[in-house]
Amino acid sequence: MKGAKDLANAIKGITATQNGMLGTVVSVDKTNNTCEVDVDGNEFGNVRLQSVVDTGRKGCRFYPAIESDVLIVPINENGDWEVRLFSEIEQVLFQIGDMMFDFSANGLILNGGQLGGMVKLEDLVSKINTFESDLNTLKTAFIDWVIVPSDGGAALKTIAATWSGQVITETVKADLEDEKVKH
Repeated sequence: MKGAKDLANAIKGITATQNGMLGTVVSVDKTNNTCEVDVDGNEFGNVRLQSVVDTGRKGCRFYPAIESDVLIVPINENGDWEVRLFSEIEQVLFQIGDMMFDFSANGLILNGGQLGGMVKLEDLVSKINTFESDLNTLKTAFIDWVIVPSDGGAALKTIAATWSGQVITETVKADLEDEKVKH
């Protein structure tokens, strides 16, 4: 039976050079931009995720999910293979010049994410509007304040007490940050 299996593998090898083969991702090496693929029990190691393997190279890199299906195709006569189609992608990296975009199930990270999450604009505008409204209330209190001689500042205290009794909630980072998008 070994001869039949060898013959089947040889035939598969001949047709693979023209059509490619469907396999399952066993492991992914993000450092070298390669993966290991199982095709009907045959392991193909160092299958390229880009046609040119160069870890310093810029461009677009797709990293398939473990156990996902991929189509691998031969790219030269040296026995090198490349992944062409993915059934499931774990991560995508785009690098254009100094710009880096990292997409995954965890979110989007722009240029390393050192600046933290993106601002939730509507929440920020709401917080700023609350602060502006409070400041305008205080300004109105001073504009409306009429000095009463010999009251010891009681009129001002009354106006200020009305304003100061309305406490503004302090903003925390989580109120304004979208952690799914970091830049």
